[in-house]
Amino acid sequence: MPAQPYFSFGSSCDTASSPVALFLLQQIIAPVGGLVLGGFFSSTIISTFHVQLDWANWVWYPTFCMVGFLIGNRTQTFFPLARTTGGRWVWIAPVATAAMVFVSVIVSDGITDRFISNFIVWNPQIPDSGLGILFFTLPAVSSCSYSIGVVTQRRIRECWKDRRHTPPPLK
Repeated sequence: MPAQPYFSFGSSCDTASSPVALFLLQQIIAPVGGLVLGGFFSSTIISTFHVQLDWANWVWYPTFCMVGFLIGNRTQTFFPLARTTGGRWVWIAPVATAAMVFVSVIVSDGITDRFISNFIVWNPQIPDSGLGILFFTLPAVSSCSYSIGVVTQRRIRECWKDRRHTPPPLK
């Protein structure tokens, strides 16, 4: 017998209904949860392994990708309707926000070292840099990974479901 979901926002996993509560929950969980947990794990890795600040970018991006993926994967396990209630599309709002900020900064200042250190690759030699990475780029990366985690978990579940109902091969 398949495991029952921990929480249910609808009558079945295949319903086309879109509960607003789960949709809004995902819109908050993906960027904020990714930011909090990704920041925690990144800082833990950097301090534990004494990573030089010049190499912090090599820790941040993979950590935020993994955290976003795992949050999305687990969300789909706990809330089977996560995919049908917008879990696949959670990345749109953070990516659109980051894109609007990028474009507005590029239009006003151009692509400078300050833009790159604020939004793409943190440079510890430039004072007050990295806030754009923290508040726009990394939440967008985490949200994209969240959506991939939601879709991947659903596909894995469907694959195993199909396997269980397939008769064994004839010998």
